[in-house]
Amino acid sequence: MEDELYVFHSPSTGKVGYMNNHDEIIIPAKYSSASSKFNMYVVTLGKINSGEEKYALYDSRGNFILGFENNYEFISLSDYEESLIQVQKNGKYGYVNKENEIKIPIIYDEVLQLGNGLITAHKNGKYGFIDFSGNIIIEFQYEDAFIFGEIQSDNHKYCQISINGKYGFINENGQNVIPCIYDSVTQFYKDISEVTINEKHGVINTSGEILIPILYDHLKEDYETGQFVATINSKPKYEFIYDRTGIFIKRRKVSN
Repeated sequence: MEDELYVFHSPSTGKVGYMNNHDEIIIPAKYSSASSKFNMYVVTLGKINSGEEKYALYDSRGNFILGFENNYEFISLSDYEESLIQVQKNGKYGYVNKENEIKIPIIYDEVLQLGNGLITAHKNGKYGFIDFSGNIIIEFQYEDAFIFGEIQSDNHKYCQISINGKYGFINENGQNVIPCIYDSVTQFYKDISEVTINEKHGVINTSGEILIPILYDHLKEDYETGQFVATINSKPKYEFIYDRTGIFIKRRKVSN
């Protein structure tokens, strides 16, 4: 099993490198910043956050996986569970493997991926979805898009998307299951999403059914009771209590 390396700072230069458990220097302290994951080690040269940093990647033996000659402006290991390394070059993003073979073209303005089998990508002003082989699964047609959430009780995953400034949801098959009619939506959690229209709040389920009417000025979930507390800006002020299925429980007056 390969040794895990630990970052250290040079007291004379302030630069960073890596050493092993035996205090042996494996990667010399000559870099501006360092981060690690999956027993691989990202280092940078150049002023931090200057926009001029260059990135490289080492293995735990101190050998380059991706050298500075590639002129990568960014390297991320967040998706390496799929054997993909996210890189940026000439302001564009894509993915390579450990052999520096391009697996997904470096042509995207943005890429987002946190599992669930699809990468959210941005190109030519629109968002779409590609798989880990770079195939377009859902066409580039959205003004905004997030990532797919966890599987809900209906065995589908959902992603918030935007068209004409309004938000809705697609499922993992690209079907627009919740129309883009809301000013904002939250990711589905346990089958429900909080939505807003004209600064009024309510709750819908994965079928698009309104569980809590979209007419409240404030809405919050009490995680201890599993209930929603909704209020309207009025005097006297009342709280309206709903359960997670949208059943109205009671109204109570709020004391000043």
